[in-house]
Amino acid sequence: VDSKFSRLSESVYWIVATFTTTGYGDLYPVSSLEKGLAVLFMLVGRVLFAFILGNIASTLANADFEKMQFHEELVAATETLEERGVLGHCRNVIRYYEALWQTGRLVQAQEMMQDLPS
Repeated sequence: VDSKFSRLSESVYWIVATFTTTGYGDLYPVSSLEKGLAVLFMLVGRVLFAFILGNIASTLANADFEKMQFHEELVAATETLEERGVLGHCRNVIRYYEALWQTGRLVQAQEMMQDLPS
């Protein structure tokens, strides 16, 4: 029974060490308890790494989405003003907000609309 448990703990340790790309290194667990703890720490480390990487990717994706949404709103506002024949009067305001968009300092569409002449 002990040899089966020992082989099982060695197998699980080998699988997790390979899966998490931790490797085997100069220091390695000897007893079944050490192997169990090593497996636990490797899995916790992998989950923590995935969580951090996922948050970074989510943050970058949301930033791009906000920029695209703002650009679409700016284009729609420009087209509406052009259709109504008032684009010439508002061109400097639109250029100002377009410059803000290009430099990464986003603004809300309502704020932009408040600055336009009525």
